[in-house]
Amino acid sequence: MFRNRVSDLCWWVQLGWDLLGIVLQWGVVLAAIWYTLTDNLSISVHTWWVVVIYFFFLITTVLFALICRLITGRVPGQARKTRKTIAKYRSDGMPVVTDN
Repeated sequence: MFRNRVSDLCWWVQLGWDLLGIVLQWGVVLAAIWYTLTDNLSISVHTWWVVVIYFFFLITTVLFALICRLITGRVPGQARKTRKTIAKYRSDGMPVVTDN
């Protein structure tokens, strides 16, 4: 039971981390565009930092998911998705097979 809650917590942490990565990528792109238009064209080379940010967040997200899998036996959010699926099937009147 505690592992399921940790898996759910990992999902929220991973969601926040992914959103932070997206905000940083857009921030770099918009700043590069702004300074390219207002200062000079040589600043546009900093747009390549978006690729670095993307791969950094991709690698750390995968590593975090693997650590969560090692700790809980589930990937982040798996317990939450399973509970939603079981609740959906029960509300539809379909039988649910459980391992007892």
